[in-house]
Amino acid sequence: MTYDCKMQTWPLITCTTRQVVSSAQSFPATRKSKEETIKLAVKHTEIVRRLTDECTATHGTVFRYEYSPEMFSQTEPEFELEVCEAVKTAWGRTGPGDERKIFDLPATVEIGLSNHFADLSEKIIIRLHPHNDRGTSIAAAELGMLAGADRIEGCLFGNGERTGTVNLVNLAMNLYTQGISPGVDFSHIQAVVDVVTACNDLPSVHQRHPYGGEFAFTTRRSPSVIWRKGVYAYYGQSKKGHEEAEKHWDIPYLPT
Repeated sequence: MTYDCKMQTWPLITCTTRQVVSSAQSFPATRKSKEETIKLAVKHTEIVRRLTDECTATHGTVFRYEYSPEMFSQTEPEFELEVCEAVKTAWGRTGPGDERKIFDLPATVEIGLSNHFADLSEKIIIRLHPHNDRGTSIAAAELGMLAGADRIEGCLFGNGERTGTVNLVNLAMNLYTQGISPGVDFSHIQAVVDVVTACNDLPSVHQRHPYGGEFAFTTRRSPSVIWRKGVYAYYGQSKKGHEEAEKHWDIPYLPT
């Protein structure tokens, strides 16, 4: 945490602590027992609490705390809960609004069915971090949200280590098709593709990538005819203006 900056310019800051808690990872990496792992989590949380309290007293900045137990999906649920409860108690402030505690639950490595990841979710503020090792990160994220998760952490077009994290473009556009606004604007998707490709210095998005691929809105002759007629009927033959028509989107082959 950068402590000597002008915190008064930031009314709300989220501080994140990440810790290895899975026995499959923690003991070989840190040689710590479960009891020592909990003590370390509490110690670091108390340090962050002390520093943030000092900053709040000086600058008035409000701090929200986020704790992220690495390899969440490969940790015994009972131990995971024990660690999170200890962190929650050490932080002390857990209430409504800005006082709500955040637990970021990363898959780290995708190892099981999507519903398994969703079933592990407990609701406080939960931010899920699905990976795509099995190719099902979108399903894991959607099921996790249905299970009560508040936020999803991922990358545009699924960038990230190994096979990538959850694809936020796909996830957001899927939500739009269900009538839910995710709060992001992908109406100029090609511009997003261009920026992501340039910034990541990676090959262009695959031609058949959902929503953003070059072929995503191309089709063979007969569906294209239906598609075109649907557009004409929607905007033309119905004689509805754009403002009225857009209240209820209904065009063949285009769910959003």
